Amino acid sequence: MNEDFNYGIFDDETAFKLRLSDSAKLRRSGELLALEAAEMFAQAAKRRGSLDDPFSLARALQASGDNRWINAPREEMESALLAKAWGVQPRSPGSSFFINETLSGRRALTAAGDGGGAVGTEVPAIGVPNAANNFLGLCTVIRPDGAAGDQQVPRFDSLPAVTIMSSETSTASDGTPAVSASALTPANLGCYVTSSRQWTLMTRGGAEAVARLITNALRVQAQQQIIEGSGSNGQVLGLVNDSTITSVAGTSITWATVCDALKAVEAAAGDAPLTWVCTSAAASVLRQRETAAGAGPILRDNRIAGYPVITIGGTGSAHAILGRWEDLLIHEWQPVEIQVNPFAIHKAGIIGTRGWLSFNAAPLVAASFYGLKSIT
Repeated sequence: MNEDFNYGIFDDETAFKLRLSDSAKLRRSGELLALEAAEMFAQAAKRRGSLDDPFSLARALQASGDNRWINAPREEMESALLAKAWGVQPRSPGSSFFINETLSGRRALTAAGDGGGAVGTEVPAIGVPNAANNFLGLCTVIRPDGAAGDQQVPRFDSLPAVTIMSSETSTASDGTPAVSASALTPANLGCYVTSSRQWTLMTRGGAEAVARLITNALRVQAQQQIIEGSGSNGQVLGLVNDSTITSVAGTSITWATVCDALKAVEAAAGDAPLTWVCTSAAASVLRQRETAAGAGPILRDNRIAGYPVITIGGTGSAHAILGRWEDLLIHEWQPVEIQVNPFAIHKAGIIGTRGWLSFNAAPLVAASFYGLKSIT
């Protein structure tokens, strides 16, 4: 109501009607303002996003670059659940974030409907799921809850001897293999990619492509490290450089040399499936080298002596390892972590995306592996 207006200049009936009209206008104005405010709140909530939204890498990368997660609550929650499950924190809290991927398989974490905890399931590994050139999924994975720093894992030179008991009074022979421990220090792999801000952050395909590029690169490098890492300067001690693993020179390799490897592993590795892992350079030689004159190549149809062959890249060295890969322990300290640098090349609108991974590996049973080094 307009309190400053002088209604006294009208008769009582007219003044009453004018007062009612002004009151109605004021109420309607208030209603319109309330509706407008409600719409503004709804739009703001929509811009902030919701926990019910599907996970979006593009939204997570944008939030990482802006260091502002109000628009990515679902992505922030999933990173926090991963941090809690693994007992680790991102390197740059508030900026870097975890994605639900690891070397050998990823733990799909979702918020539990009633307790608000985490529910875990196993899904395919990073990079190309179920890729033919990925041997990491064959290995045994140790994923500690809250473990940090160096880890001690067991190592045996061979399987223990088993005694056949001829009677109730028989005793098992003392044929226990030598037992030692491997001290595993986190090997940290990092990958950095620059790309267009507009393409990466404003398209779902761009964000997915950058993430796939990073995770594939990390996987390839991890595989190479497990095979031929030097064990120094932060590297993994690769199998061909591990003194507890039998490795022989593959100079002018022959079928007889391959058969020696087959005999050694078949006699010592137990009953699990055996698989060859060859670098691309070794595979190239073995595809051309015959078992005997006119008998066909050593590596044919992705098999050597009937055992499957996994060919990996990432190195120009020519190594081949036959093994029972369940006896290789991979220790993972965290899932893949990603952070965006929004000012990589500021004038050109280029951003940088960095990925990290912390892991190490060691054989559980040394006799389960046999290496052919520097094949020619």
